[in-house]
Amino acid sequence: MKFIPTPLAGAYVIELDKREDERGFFARLFCAREFAEAGLETRFVQINNSLSRDRGTLRGMHYQLGEAAEVKLVRGVKGALWDAILDLRPGSPSFGRSFGAELSADNRRMMYVPRGFAHGFLTLTEDVEAFYLVSAFYAPDRERGVRWNDPALRDQLAGRAPGHLRQGPEPARFRPGLASRSAPTLPSPASGGGLGRGPERRPMRILLTGASSFTGYWFAHELVAAGHHVVAVFRGDGHYQGVRAERAQLVRELCETRLGCAFGDDAFLELVRTVPGGFDVLCHHGAEVGDYRSPDFDPYRAAALNLHRLPEVLRALKDRGCGRLVLTGSVFEQNEGAGSQPLRAFSPYGLSKGLTAAAAEFYADREGVTFEKFVIPNPFGPYEEPRFTDYLMRTWLNGDTARVQTPRYVRDNIPASLLAKAYAAFVAAGPAAGGTRRQQREFPEPPVRINTDLLDAAALGWDESAAWDGFVEYYER
Repeated sequence: MKFIPTPLAGAYVIELDKREDERGFFARLFCAREFAEAGLETRFVQINNSLSRDRGTLRGMHYQLGEAAEVKLVRGVKGALWDAILDLRPGSPSFGRSFGAELSADNRRMMYVPRGFAHGFLTLTEDVEAFYLVSAFYAPDRERGVRWNDPALRDQLAGRAPGHLRQGPEPARFRPGLASRSAPTLPSPASGGGLGRGPERRPMRILLTGASSFTGYWFAHELVAAGHHVVAVFRGDGHYQGVRAERAQLVRELCETRLGCAFGDDAFLELVRTVPGGFDVLCHHGAEVGDYRSPDFDPYRAAALNLHRLPEVLRALKDRGCGRLVLTGSVFEQNEGAGSQPLRAFSPYGLSKGLTAAAAEFYADREGVTFEKFVIPNPFGPYEEPRFTDYLMRTWLNGDTARVQTPRYVRDNIPASLLAKAYAAFVAAGPAAGGTRRQQREFPEPPVRINTDLLDAAALGWDESAAWDGFVEYYER
């Protein structure tokens, strides 16, 4: 099979790889191994077949919420149809954009529709049969839809519909009109300096750790949106629970991924030494977290795991022409940001991050690799574990009053989408941009700890209204 990427992240048009002779041809419609190697869904629980007798029949645009969200693999087996998809995933680089392709009995193409997409089609001929596999059972109470004539779909269905359009019943609850959003145009480096400077347009090959974490996912998606090729490594087999599973799936749709590849282990070193073309930069975001709030958290063990065989990793990178290490830091650490004195580590976890940074800088300098540090505050947004902002959003959406029972702390909170744009700009700008400082929270912490580097959101191409819309849409799922 030939997996042809569409402009929408994670969606593909699939063409058959036919073996032809005088009798005709043979081809696979589905192969679990090939789909898995491409990072696509391999488990389907229903096979559906539809018949539309009249030309101009519309089906869609449908999607299901939450755990009922489904992957679809669609093929036209008789006649021809225009298959349309719309990315509804908050935080996706193609959020709010649509794509369509003709599927017909003649071209035998299929459309791979990821979770979080609305899907529908318009028949172009009479007696059209469509055949599609879905990864989740039909859940009528979780079904939603987008109107066929929504502005976001004007290039797909509305512009192709004949004067007489046959529509089926609407889903139980249609989503309000979704304003069409094109991918943001990245500002040029000339637009400003420091953290307001936009990413360079030269694509890089980036090795990223920690991509299944909340912030790591956002970093991955913004690096890919900036045009870079990201190889994301997962320490385990990629099978996670809850919201981490959602993030991991999104990362697999965005990036080239490697499973069972922990920092510094044999598989990691093998990747660094053998990947075609090597890497331009190692973005080391992953860190040992465990129960980071516990006073018994072991900072020395965590730092050792964070930098397992670091000198060997740095030498392997340098041998392949990679001379940059970008480490993610936190204002949990000692001597970061500004606020109540002394600027001590907030916790043993914060101490582990500070120890990690000090050791990484030491060994990078010794091995002749440029060390850069991006230090973050408390990010919030879609795909976050249940923390304070998650509690606030769910409480407000239920029409209740949120109760804050903690002491009066001053902290910086930043939308993850804006932080990720700053990260992409930082990585693209290179060593000359210097480090940046940010922060987080907990109860036995100093009363005040704030970020000292301000972001120029406009120069980074960040749309605050769109970010809040995406945040609310995520919790309304």
